[in-house]
Amino acid sequence: MSVSMPSIEVGTVGGGTILAPQGSVLDMLGIKGPHRSNPGENVQRLARIIPAAMMAGELSLMSALSRTPRQSSSGT
Repeated sequence: MSVSMPSIEVGTVGGGTILAPQGSVLDMLGIKGPHRSNPGENVQRLARIIPAAMMAGELSLMSALSRTPRQSSSGT
């Protein structure tokens, strides 16, 4: 399984990051605001976290679907 997100736009500074829910999630992840010594590192980490979370969701969905009993189209 793989995930491709070639043009994901994320940010850890400005925009919606000043809103309480978004800011608290970035704080929880430890990536709110600019990185002190390596500019751009926090946003790069966020850009890796998002597809990883998406892949975890897809894996969970595939697991749930594999456990669901399938019915035939004839209804038996």
